[in-house]
Amino acid sequence: MTRLDPSLKLSRLLVFKGGHAVYDERFHSGVNIIRGENSSGKSTLADMIFFALGGENILWKEEAASCDTVVAEVQLNGRPVTLSRSISSQKERPMRIFWGNYQEASGSAEVGWEQYPYAQRGAKQSFSQVLFRALGIPEVRGELASQVTMHQLLRLAYADQRTVVEEIFRHDDFDKKLVRDAVGALLCGYYDEKLYDAEFGLRDTKAELDHIQGQLSQLYQILGGDTAGLELFSVEIQERQKERNTLYEQLKTMRTKQVSPAQLTSDAERITAETSKNLRDTTARINALERQLADLDLELEDSSQFIQTLRDKAESLRDSLITRNSFGELSFDHCPSCHNPVAPPKEPNACSLCKAELTPGREHSQLLRLQQELSLQLKESQMLQDERTAMRSALAKQLPQLRAKHQEFQSKLGDLTDTASLQRDSALDETYRRIGYLDRELEDLQKRIQLAGTIRQLEDRKAELSFVISKLEDELKKRYAQRETRETHAKAEIGRFTGILLKQDLKREQHFQEVESVRFDFTGNRVEVNGRANYSASSMVIIKNSFHLALLLASTKNAFFRYPRFALFDNIEDKGMEEARSKNFQKIIIESSRALDIDHQIIFTTSMIAPEFNTPDLVVGDFYKRDHKSLRMPARI
Repeated sequence: MTRLDPSLKLSRLLVFKGGHAVYDERFHSGVNIIRGENSSGKSTLADMIFFALGGENILWKEEAASCDTVVAEVQLNGRPVTLSRSISSQKERPMRIFWGNYQEASGSAEVGWEQYPYAQRGAKQSFSQVLFRALGIPEVRGELASQVTMHQLLRLAYADQRTVVEEIFRHDDFDKKLVRDAVGALLCGYYDEKLYDAEFGLRDTKAELDHIQGQLSQLYQILGGDTAGLELFSVEIQERQKERNTLYEQLKTMRTKQVSPAQLTSDAERITAETSKNLRDTTARINALERQLADLDLELEDSSQFIQTLRDKAESLRDSLITRNSFGELSFDHCPSCHNPVAPPKEPNACSLCKAELTPGREHSQLLRLQQELSLQLKESQMLQDERTAMRSALAKQLPQLRAKHQEFQSKLGDLTDTASLQRDSALDETYRRIGYLDRELEDLQKRIQLAGTIRQLEDRKAELSFVISKLEDELKKRYAQRETRETHAKAEIGRFTGILLKQDLKREQHFQEVESVRFDFTGNRVEVNGRANYSASSMVIIKNSFHLALLLASTKNAFFRYPRFALFDNIEDKGMEEARSKNFQKIIIESSRALDIDHQIIFTTSMIAPEFNTPDLVVGDFYKRDHKSLRMPARI
């Protein structure tokens, strides 16, 4: 049977109390029926499934609350994974994950198990993030990122008894319209993470453009409207430097006899000492900065190669999964190294090459675990690389200014040394004053030329940002149109299947026999049939369950849906449903399932199973009774 991903399937459910398994049953593809009398624990099992997969806000019944742990072996996109959560009245319990089946997990006390919190804590991912990645479901961007969780996803896959029949989603005390809308868009396949990336990118780009425009306005004011640019300032600097050089030449011609240090003016001594110290300090700063930049360059190059290696490994893992899914198990008749014939393995479940024992699905789970580890490592490495790049850019900007200062101090010290032996006279003093004035002018011009250079860089960046904004706006228009088209199609498909299912109901509601329109709204959390949202209580149950079944059916016919082809019903006999109508809906579920060629799973509970469906290929576990409940507590084992 073909599988569409994301695909979630429960393979085995175990509930433990005091070290004893009080429930242990296997589940299969297609329809799984949990049956039994009222108050025999069917809803408890449905809640256990919901909780084991990541659900929250469960009012545990006394016997269930006394249990310790629930364990679920699941298939995530065809790969076995074992999930474990401790049962508690406390909310937001963490989840332990083992990347393999339950048999392997039970043989490993701690090795191989990884624990994840309900919500992300610093660098530690939440179990929802891990499971979403394993299923290939993108994380919702923006302010809802931490709120769209496995719990929210399962609220749309689990139709329970406690939620009022008018509502699509399982009831939550702190429900939010925006979260419902995001979950609906995500699972129905019209949530486009690239659209949201483009939206955030446009917002950030516009914010950067506004910031640059503000900087440019300030710089224009500093330059007093004189924005002639680098060329004009360069000419002025050359003129000042030419005059300064001429003055120093004049100083050389004014030399007289050598004089002792005592004869030098205190001003000359002070200026010489100060310039010498500035030169030493600047040289030390330049050397330290160049060493720091060199170290950063080595780190950046090394990290860049490491990040590329991680990306190559991730790509290789994806290729490995695709190849294995395409070709299945490979056996070797000849050794790929020496080309000699390979002896067949003695054990049936052994590698044809190395003869090691193989556990079905284990290699898929190992690849899945490696994918998770590589993804986290790549994310952290890229974050550190971005920080190094930003630091290097900031340091590199300091180097030209320091080198210019170094040249200035070096030249000044040389000139002072050459003129140190000159006798002090009025002409000498005047020349020194003029040189000092020129030095201040040159420093001012150097600052202005730096400002002009900054303006040019900002103007270039402004042009780049304007181009990026134009591209992002064009992309957004395209993606908005694509999302609208896909949303319209997805909702039409769900509505069409809902109408088909309603028409198969017993003739209890005339509107169901003549369904003209089915409209639903995730934000409003309701379904309307022929423009009406209010019917009898039992008919509302039929509408709600038909909608949930239609959602699964539509996901098997449209590959772009991200609904995980999994549905859980614990309410098909809710609100005084008559037995004949309930059995008819069971028939609708089973016939709809059997008509599908896409792998899926439907689990439902019933207290009045139709006899023709009470068969091993459909039912799970015993027929539970009040004196033989689903959870077999130690006293009854």
